[in-house]
Amino acid sequence: MASTATKMNVRDIVSSQIFETIEALIEQGNQTKWHRPWAVDSKIGAPYNLGTNRPYSRSNFLILQMQLMLKSYEHNAWLTFKQVQQFGGHVRKGEKGTPIVYFKKTKDEKDDPDTGEAVTETKSLLRYYVVFNFAQVDGLNIAPTEQEKPTVKFATVEELEQMVRNTGANIERITQDRAYYNPTMDKIVLPLLEQFQGSDGYYATLFHELSHWTGHASRLNRGLNFSLRKKPSQYAYEELIAELASVFLSQDLGYQTAELFQNSAVYLLHYYELLKENRTAFLSASWAAGKAADYLFRFR
Repeated sequence: MASTATKMNVRDIVSSQIFETIEALIEQGNQTKWHRPWAVDSKIGAPYNLGTNRPYSRSNFLILQMQLMLKSYEHNAWLTFKQVQQFGGHVRKGEKGTPIVYFKKTKDEKDDPDTGEAVTETKSLLRYYVVFNFAQVDGLNIAPTEQEKPTVKFATVEELEQMVRNTGANIERITQDRAYYNPTMDKIVLPLLEQFQGSDGYYATLFHELSHWTGHASRLNRGLNFSLRKKPSQYAYEELIAELASVFLSQDLGYQTAELFQNSAVYLLHYYELLKENRTAFLSASWAAGKAADYLFRFR
């Protein structure tokens, strides 16, 4: 069942869960050398709902994947409390569920009291659900299997390259030790392809910079034409958007791997100190990142 908490309460509840998980991960491991027990089995895959066999996306993908990292769950299968009961099970005593987000925009047509003309009002519906991992539940009459796990069509390197070309982004590749997007020149600068250790790292970096590229005034207009580095919190927020968008896009394209997510987790934790004073920034950034990922995905 979804909570009827107010919009701000939902933001607070889910954002607090994200930060509690990040804090626990920091205490559990090293920020620069991440421990990833969940990556031992490469077949774990992305989080999905065991009852509907549907994968979770965007913010919920991030929330549940981090919980998997923290708790070292064997399966990435999740259920609501109602679904647990529906499938004959019960949540193990003492287990705590994980809140995830449900967001939907609705449109209502009403008559304007002054003009009598029909007007359309757009409303945002924001709720949260609590889900439990398969490992937190006993007595279920269903179980995760490789056949039940949702599948994603993997993009080939040729398809990825075509998508990048379709964006029309100005990309310069030169011998150097950094990658960046210059909003003034509207240009992405990358190291040469042969400098990368593999294609996974190359495309993760490219997706990150393309995500910055979406924020240009002529596209999603995230206000990038100022010196972000002189405003640490705004710089951190934009970096968070770009890295989350890279994670989401990799997942949408079927290109996400345990190693890529591990590297992204380390990157996100790098900006933890700058963002923890605004605990709802993480959730807001994930929604902005979803828009960036959707913008890029349409070029496929």
